[in-house]
Amino acid sequence: MTFSDVATENCDQSTLTYPCTFSDLPTPASGQSVTHQYSAAGTYNYSLTVTDSVTNATVSTASYSITVTGAVIPTASALTVTSASATQITLSWTGSNASSYNIYRSSNGGAHFIAIDSCVSTSYTDSLVTAGSTYEYYVVPTGTCGGGSQSNTVTVEATATQLSMVS
Repeated sequence: MTFSDVATENCDQSTLTYPCTFSDLPTPASGQSVTHQYSAAGTYNYSLTVTDSVTNATVSTASYSITVTGAVIPTASALTVTSASATQITLSWTGSNASSYNIYRSSNGGAHFIAIDSCVSTSYTDSLVTAGSTYEYYVVPTGTCGGGSQSNTVTVEATATQLSMVS
């Protein structure tokens, strides 16, 4: 959903402000053009108030209710390393609204990531690791409405003796 207005000044040349409240966000957004993506199906309320910055008077107010159905933005978060050895590293994360997850790995300090695989569950085991090497991973969800944002990045060393979390 996007609100946009071309006017930046009131008729008295004062600047206009655009606070926008979404029922699923704890703090209002603001700007002449505000975009918001809902992460789950449901009914939401939102309101936009245009205010004169000099007089603090309300120029215009609009309140709406929207029902989001069908495709929503897929998510992947809280990526963690659940186990690591000299021969494999297992990752897990929290995900929703995704049909699959693309797994990305870097073996050069995060300078370059490559997609190494895709899976439909919220865990993945990388069996193509070398003992003593350090790897960075992140996950990107995909769904019926496209891709979501990448997860956090985790760094882990493939070690024969213990799980060694670098960050």
